[in-house]
Amino acid sequence: LKRFEPEFCFPFFSGDEPEGAHPVRIIVRDTVGNAATDVTHSVTLDFTPPRFAPVSVDPTVARTGTAVTVSFTASEALSGTPRVDVGTSAAELSTRIGQAYAYRHTIDGSEGEGSVVVRVVGQDLAGNPAEDTSGRLTTDFSRPDAREILVTPDAGRVGTDILLSLKLSEEVSGTPQVYLADKPFTLLGVEEGRVKFSRSLNGTEAEGTQPTRIDLVDLAGNTSTIAGPVVRTDFTSPTAAIPPPFPFPRFF
Repeated sequence: LKRFEPEFCFPFFSGDEPEGAHPVRIIVRDTVGNAATDVTHSVTLDFTPPRFAPVSVDPTVARTGTAVTVSFTASEALSGTPRVDVGTSAAELSTRIGQAYAYRHTIDGSEGEGSVVVRVVGQDLAGNPAEDTSGRLTTDFSRPDAREILVTPDAGRVGTDILLSLKLSEEVSGTPQVYLADKPFTLLGVEEGRVKFSRSLNGTEAEGTQPTRIDLVDLAGNTSTIAGPVVRTDFTSPTAAIPPPFPFPRFF
């Protein structure tokens, strides 16, 4: 007990008491025995850290320049604004509605490539601290690549089916786009790790040596254009000229 005329200070130690609101009863007596009771005050005991769930990261795969949104809902009122880190960089609060928070961070390459920790840190009104690292983000700063590109046959005429197959360096977004000059191939499917395409020459292609091209976009949005083997197209029938007959020899 500490006395500061005319105020009194009573230390209070919590821990064994149940959580929740508790009334505070104050009983005083004056020097002649008159008593008074005050029950207009209460104290709320809270020993449980807040929760941030679910922590959502959108998109979950990002490249340099991608704006990433981290959103979550706190389980209770917080003391101050929680901190959100993407890797070692602090994200900025963009919106808050009640206990629902949204933060934004633009990937700049300092996060490192691969799995990046998304950390949410805050505390409730009672001072209980909490940390959540359940958010998932993968950064990808590398362009996708096509390897072991094969074209058979490497020459054809109208009606020839040109087959092109390749291996991908990583998972891509959508279907790889493959061209003979500016004419598209058709996807056949995937077999033993090789993606296969076909184009039947129909004469609309230019004659001569034609390049193949593969356009790729990975899950993070990195793009690449890869030059493949060339194909020689020949739509012109050969011609044969028969020379005029020699004059028959004359014998006398």
